[in-house]
Amino acid sequence: MAESSKIKKKTAEQLRDENFRRQILTFEAKGDTLTEDFNADVFLLVKRKGKLRVYTSRASLDDPQWPLRREEIARYYPLPVIKTSNIFTNRERKAKIAQSTFQAGSVRPKEETS
Repeated sequence: MAESSKIKKKTAEQLRDENFRRQILTFEAKGDTLTEDFNADVFLLVKRKGKLRVYTSRASLDDPQWPLRREEIARYYPLPVIKTSNIFTNRERKAKIAQSTFQAGSVRPKEETS
């Protein structure tokens, strides 16, 4: 009993921080998988509590291709698919994904054909 009373419970903030750290590690591991399995370049920039966290699948952050500016993204062809977080906010995810897919430089959603 004496030992159990010494165990400190984590605060809600500490639990959130721990969950955040695990989610980021999972995201980075998936980035590695995309790179290894599909030869994709992966770049991730996360800002939380005023701190930036950067992940890149490239060996160096000095790579001139990263980070891409909005103007550079808009010049890519075929036009990139740009999605925002609102596609994951409710259970009608598939409909939202179709509605929120934009082409860079476009104001209207890209029409997806099946």
